[in-house]
Amino acid sequence: MTGPTSAPERRTGHWQCGNVAYEVTGAPDDPHLCSCEHCTLLSGSPAMSWVVFRKEELTWPGSGGEPAWSLLGTASAKSPCRG
Repeated sequence: MTGPTSAPERRTGHWQCGNVAYEVTGAPDDPHLCSCEHCTLLSGSPAMSWVVFRKEELTWPGSGGEPAWSLLGTASAKSPCRG
């Protein structure tokens, strides 16, 4: 006998401009803090927190759709608000 199944956890958010929204389902992977020079410059703090989700679990439901990304190195990217 198996127990009840539950829907995957859903997380949502948006860029400050409000035009770009995201939704991710599923379990987060590899939550961590990074204190490399790159992350401390980006965050303006001694460390930046990160969490990873599978790309297949990420959607962009906002009016701005998926943002255009600019690579910041080998493992990160950024996208400005489109307002």
